[in-house]
Amino acid sequence: MHGRPRTIQAPDPARQRHEEAKTANFQALLEQVLHNHRDRNFSKEALLQNAKLLEANPEVYTAWNYRKLAVTHLLDSLQDEAARKSVLDNELLVIERALMRNFKSYGAWHHRKWILQFGLSSLDHEYRLLDKLLTSDARNFHGWAYRRFLAKIKKATEEHELQYTIKKINENFSNYSAWHSRSVLLSKQFLANAIERNTWLKALTEEYDLVKQAFFTEPEDQSGWFYLVWLLSQTVIPSRPLLAGFWPPNGSSVALNLDAPCRTRYSVVLCFSVPVCGVNTETVSVRFSSKVQISEFGLSWICVPDNSNSSKVWIADLADSCKSLDAGTFLTLDVEIGARPGIISEDGPLVGVQQFNFNLEVRSSSVPGCGEHDVLDACVAWPGECKQGFSRCEQSMGTVLDGPVVQCERHLEPLSDWKMETLKAQIDTCRELLDLEEDSKWGMLMLARLLVAHNQLASSHSPHTDEIQQLYKRLMKVDPTHGHYYDEQSSSLLFSQITSSLHNLSVHCWKSQQSNGDQELWLRVNNLSLSKLGYFEKLIWVQNLDLRNNKLHSLEGIEALQFLINLDVSHNQLSSITALQPISFLPKLQALNMKWNEIGSHPTDTNRYLFPTALSNSPESISIKIVKHQKGPLYWEVYEVFSRMRLRQLDIYGNPVSTSEFFRSQLIEALPCLLWLDGVHVSWGFSKLLCNAGALFVPIPRVDLTDRLHSQIQELKVENEELKARLAALEARLSSLESQKQADKEHLLAKSKVVEYTLTASVANLATQVQKATIAVSSKVEECMQECRRKGLALCLNWWLALYLVGRVR
Repeated sequence: MHGRPRTIQAPDPARQRHEEAKTANFQALLEQVLHNHRDRNFSKEALLQNAKLLEANPEVYTAWNYRKLAVTHLLDSLQDEAARKSVLDNELLVIERALMRNFKSYGAWHHRKWILQFGLSSLDHEYRLLDKLLTSDARNFHGWAYRRFLAKIKKATEEHELQYTIKKINENFSNYSAWHSRSVLLSKQFLANAIERNTWLKALTEEYDLVKQAFFTEPEDQSGWFYLVWLLSQTVIPSRPLLAGFWPPNGSSVALNLDAPCRTRYSVVLCFSVPVCGVNTETVSVRFSSKVQISEFGLSWICVPDNSNSSKVWIADLADSCKSLDAGTFLTLDVEIGARPGIISEDGPLVGVQQFNFNLEVRSSSVPGCGEHDVLDACVAWPGECKQGFSRCEQSMGTVLDGPVVQCERHLEPLSDWKMETLKAQIDTCRELLDLEEDSKWGMLMLARLLVAHNQLASSHSPHTDEIQQLYKRLMKVDPTHGHYYDEQSSSLLFSQITSSLHNLSVHCWKSQQSNGDQELWLRVNNLSLSKLGYFEKLIWVQNLDLRNNKLHSLEGIEALQFLINLDVSHNQLSSITALQPISFLPKLQALNMKWNEIGSHPTDTNRYLFPTALSNSPESISIKIVKHQKGPLYWEVYEVFSRMRLRQLDIYGNPVSTSEFFRSQLIEALPCLLWLDGVHVSWGFSKLLCNAGALFVPIPRVDLTDRLHSQIQELKVENEELKARLAALEARLSSLESQKQADKEHLLAKSKVVEYTLTASVANLATQVQKATIAVSSKVEECMQECRRKGLALCLNWWLALYLVGRVR
C-alpha cells in the first residue's frame, strides 16, 4: 500500500486451520442472518446474531439494511421515549464495535448518521468519541466528514470549527485533512460574503503566516504546500476571464467571397484566457454602418470544439451573416465584447469591456482574386526539407498583422496591488527557505509557481523567466521521477515568452517563396525541445506553423488557430492518431506533415479516453456507415479524427504504422479531398478503395465533391484504358514465355537421351576392361602360386639334407 512492496509469507498450517474454521463459522452466521432478513425476524436473538456478524465484518451492507428495518420496527412498537432512546443507544454501541474492526467502513458511518437523525442521541458524546478517533488517526477522512455532519446538525459556527482545525494543525503540521477542512470552511465564508473584503484580505494574510510555520517546520511535508497552493488560488491564480485575442485585427479590412468554398471564408474569432460560456448576440453586440440600406445583420456564435458548452475559442462565420447581402456591399462593423453581463467562467464574469472594429467588403467570384485560390495542386515545401526559398521576415510584425495582439493586462485587475505585495512576500519566504534547504523540491516548485504568477500580473514582460527556467532544470535533477512534468512547465514558459510580444515573435517568422511568385509567412517554433504548447490565443493570425524537432506528445489547444493552412509536426513524439484530435477543428487546414513520430509504436493509446468510440450512440460521435469488414485491422481513430477534415496533403512516412497498407488505405478513405500522400499523387475513388482495403468504414462525405468526382472519373477511365493495354501486353508476353518453355522442354529431353546412351556405352566398356583385368590378375596369381610351390619343395629338401649331415658328423 502507498508504494510499499508486498511481502508474501509462507502459510502457517495452524493459522490456516484456524482461518478455515473462522470462515466456516462466518458462513453459517451469514446464512442465518440472511434467513432472518428474508423472514423479517426482528427478535432479540436475531439482532444479536446480526451484531456478531457486523462485528466480524462491517462490510456486509445487507446486514446494515436489516438493522435499519429492525430499528424502524422496534421504534414503531414503542411509545416511551426512554425505551426508544435505549434502542438507538444500543445501535450506537453496535456501530462502535464494528468501527473497532474497520474504522473506514462506509456502511457503519452511514448507519450512525441514520441513527442520529432521530434526534435522541447525545451529540456531545459523538464529539468526544470522534475526538478520540481523530487523535488516534488524524487523517481519517470518514471522521472529518462525520464531524462536518455533526456540525451541520448542531448548527455549530464556522469559527468554532476553524478553531478545531487550528488545534489539530498545531498538534501535527502533517494533518492534511485538517488543512483541507480549513480551506473548505474559509471558502464557504468567502463565497457567502459572510465577511467583508478587508476582513477577508486580513484573514488571507494570517493564513499565509500560518502555513509559513508549517513548511519551515517540515519543508518536505506536502500538506502545508498544498494549502499554500489553495491560498494562491484565492489570491492570484484563477483570475476572472479576459479577452486574450481576437480576429480580424482592429481597423483591418476583410474581403469576403460568398461563392468561395468554406476554407477561403473568414470568421470572427474571440479567444479568452480561460474557458467561458454565454457568448451570444446579447453579450457580444455588433453595430454596423453602410452606405447601403441593410435591415438586419448579426453574428451567430459557436464554440470550438463544437461539442461543448464552454470553451476558450468562439467563432462566428461571416458568410452566414452576409447571405442576404449583395456583392459590392461595404460594411464597417463595431464589435463590443461584454456589452451585457453573461460571459462567465468557473471563476466569475468577464473582466471589462473590449471593443474592436473592421471593414467588410462582400465580393463575388467574378471579381479578380476571389476564385478558388486555395486548391493545392502541388506538394507543400516543408521548411525542414527545403533549405532554399526560406528567409527571415525583415518586415515589422505590426505591419504583417495589420493590428496589435491583445495583451492580458492582469496588472489592471481589481486588488492587483495587494496581489503583487502578497506574491512578493511569498517569493521572499520561499527564497529564505531555499537558503536553508537548497534541495527542497517543494520550495523550488512553489517559488517557480509564484514567479510565474508574478510575471502574469507584472506590467513589464516576464521579468523572472530566466530564474524560473533554472528552477525547473534543478527540479529535474533533484526530482527525476516528475521530470516530465517539470519539462512541460518549462516548455510552456518558453512558448509564453515567444508569444509575449511582437518583437519576440518576429525572430521566429520566415518567408517562403512560392513557385507562382507569392510569399507565405511561416511561424517557425522548431528545434526548441518543447514538450507542451500554449498561448495560442496570441497566434490566431498564423496560417503556416512549423513545430518540427520538438518533444510534443499532443497538440492540445491548437484548435484556436482557425486560419491555419499548413502544419509541420514532424520529428516529435506523437504516439497516436488521437493525439492529433485538436486539428480536426481547423477548417482551413490543407497540409499536414507528421513524419517521424511514434504513431503505432505504443500498444496503449493514452488519449483514447477523450474520444467516443465507433460504437458510441452519442450525437457527438462522427457519423459513419458500417460496411462489412472482411480483413485487416480497423483504425477507428483515423475516422474519428480525419473524417471531418479537408486535407489535400498528408505526410506520415517514418511512423511505425505508416508501413501498413490497411492504415494507408483507411487514411485515403477518411480523407476524400486528399491529393498527396507521402509525396505520391492519390487517385481517389470509392470502388478502388473498397477493392484494395477490403471494405472498411465508409465515411459519409461532409463536403460537396461533385466537381472533383467528374475529373476523377475521367482520370479513372484513362487509367482503365492504360491497364487494358498493359494487360494485353502481359498476355502476349505470357504466350511467348509458354512457347519458349515448350521448346526448352523438348531440347532438354533430347539432350537427356544422348547423355543416357553415352553413359550406357561407357558402363559396358568399363565392364569389359574390368573383366580383362580380372583374368590377368588371376593368371598372375596362379603363376605366383606355382613359383612358391617350387621354391618350397627345394627348401624342404635342403633342410632334410642338412639334418642328415649333422647326424653323420655326430
